[in-house]
Amino acid sequence: MQRRGAFRLITAAAFGALPGCGLPVIRRELVSSNYSIPDRAMDHLSRHAPRGYACWQQGDRVEGSGNGPVFPALSVTKSIAMLTAARAVTKGWLKPDEVVDFPEWRAGKGAGITVRHLLDSTAGLPPGDHELYSARPADKGRAALSLPVVHAPGTVFRYGPASWELLGEFLKRRLPEHGSNLPKFLGETLGHLSISPRGWRRDGGGTPYLSTGISCGIDDLGKLGFALADLESGHNHAGVSADVFHNLSAPHAANPMFSAGIWWNRLADRSGARSVEPERSLSGEKPPGFWKNACLHPAARADWLALVGSGGTRVYVLPSASVVIAVARAGDAWSDAAMLRELSCS
Repeated sequence: MQRRGAFRLITAAAFGALPGCGLPVIRRELVSSNYSIPDRAMDHLSRHAPRGYACWQQGDRVEGSGNGPVFPALSVTKSIAMLTAARAVTKGWLKPDEVVDFPEWRAGKGAGITVRHLLDSTAGLPPGDHELYSARPADKGRAALSLPVVHAPGTVFRYGPASWELLGEFLKRRLPEHGSNLPKFLGETLGHLSISPRGWRRDGGGTPYLSTGISCGIDDLGKLGFALADLESGHNHAGVSADVFHNLSAPHAANPMFSAGIWWNRLADRSGARSVEPERSLSGEKPPGFWKNACLHPAARADWLALVGSGGTRVYVLPSASVVIAVARAGDAWSDAAMLRELSCS
């Protein structure tokens, strides 16, 4: 473990990779000088993340328990899937509000479902955990296509693999029109991120899952976090236009806390803001208004964002201060509210 000591914000001289960690440095004009990771947050991580964690600020690894073993990042994979779709939008191969349609659907089924709905888990589909995970389908895309549409698109947030695997099927069919395919295009996204996965979940036909699947190390999560920090700060990264990223990640009424595979603290400044634990709030259909004023923690800065994987795998990002914190498999008891409270400046 690296010695903590006093940590002072420094200014990045240029954009590039820092020797030894391969993480990009956020451009100096974007970095806030009024925040550094509190010692109490470091102490919280050392007590509650025994399987591994790491903290970076402006590209420097300032604390951590080593890179640790390879582990499944589970739903953190969704952010890589989002970046893959965002690359296709950046290239002009997809449009955010393009209606998704498939010849297998009878007339009227899926009417109005867009790429944006799939990325926001508001397509009106059931979660699809049994059909897409437990049943071990030979063709997960066709399994997703067989799911019913139970809500009008854009009206209800239902978290699960259904929307993401339907997105995967849409990309699988669209990409060959542009001389590519899903495994190749997904691999190019990982190449832009400098991430070399040590495993990826696939269906019986070898098609990679987009809702889950990557196995990687803690430093790989850091690279992913810095890509999101750069995009949110207004700079292109990983073949994705920052404008496209901001378009895809815009909040929506069904659940303004979640968009484009990312959990946001953006309602923290709102009157009546309340903490909601994402990992404990995903089962079942929530009543109207459940996600109103929902955030990670109202005492923390509103520009925190989080990637949430089951079993306490997390990536926290504060773009304005070039901070990334990655946590590996901290367990089901992990609390995002507790972590964000420790990261607050109050």
